[in-house]
Amino acid sequence: MIDVDTLFDPITVGIVDDHIIVREGLDAVLTRSGIYRVVFSAETAAQALLGFSTRPPDIVLIALGRAGGGLEVLPKTQSTRPS
Repeated sequence: MIDVDTLFDPITVGIVDDHIIVREGLDAVLTRSGIYRVVFSAETAAQALLGFSTRPPDIVLIALGRAGGGLEVLPKTQSTRPS
């Protein structure tokens, strides 16, 4: 495996899903790659917004179809990282 830490900074990722097995599985796979660093993992929209405000990720993986989150979270994230 290439030591990517010496090549570039890892891409930061936030994970939002109400299933813990999905969050933990994605975290394990992404972290193991060495290219990504998971900066927050959230079960609810409120947790996701807190994650965005404290550790804004480069990429976010959101379960869009879930109740109380998903699409409702996206417009609120624009104020934390407009670009």
